[in-house]
Amino acid sequence: GVFAAGEAEAPRRDPHQLIYFSHPSKGLETAREVLAILRRADPRFHLEVAGGARLWGGSEEAAAPLEGVGDHGLLSQRRLSSLLLGSTYSLQLQDREEPGALAIPEARRAGCVLLASPVGCYPEQVDDGVDGILIPGDHRKPEVRNAAAEKILWLEAHPEERQSLASRARRGALDTDTLAAAWTQHWGVLLGLEAAPTVACAECDGQALRLADGDHCRECGRFSPRRQDGESP
Repeated sequence: GVFAAGEAEAPRRDPHQLIYFSHPSKGLETAREVLAILRRADPRFHLEVAGGARLWGGSEEAAAPLEGVGDHGLLSQRRLSSLLLGSTYSLQLQDREEPGALAIPEARRAGCVLLASPVGCYPEQVDDGVDGILIPGDHRKPEVRNAAAEKILWLEAHPEERQSLASRARRGALDTDTLAAAWTQHWGVLLGLEAAPTVACAECDGQALRLADGDHCRECGRFSPRRQDGESP
């Protein structure tokens, strides 16, 4: 993970800086198209891209140049943290139903406003309109990309709302020590090395493991996160 508990707020944050930090296959083309829409309204918007195909052991392939895009490729955690702390929005629009995405807590702890698709773990960890924004629909469709750009433009015109989203996300984000503790605890349970408390799942009333990061249902797979500040999602 990028951030430790108690990470200080970035001294300077660019209100027009967006970031995409993941493998290109998840949604880089959508992020680039959202930027193109934004730049037609305000050319100050720009997108910083980190990760690339080498992230999963592939060969790097340069994307077609696009004005306003800075491609950083695979970079160190220190450089990534600097990009995150300087960004205002993290674009995570995709259709891959990940059971867990480290990009969520890293963007939140950096104080970025997260815009994501409501797939996989995202609707479990992001409270739409409270600590992030969920954009429904197929992220490849023009109307969905336009909706994301319109939401960013609205937030630009309402900086108090934008700051409120970022502040709530930051307060509720779990630190990497907690995430690591949950990971090792879960493996301990699976390997029969330790036990974990169980509670009734709010979704199916099945048995949920209570781990360091929240409750994980063993029946339906629902995850109910435990925020860093103790608030419910």
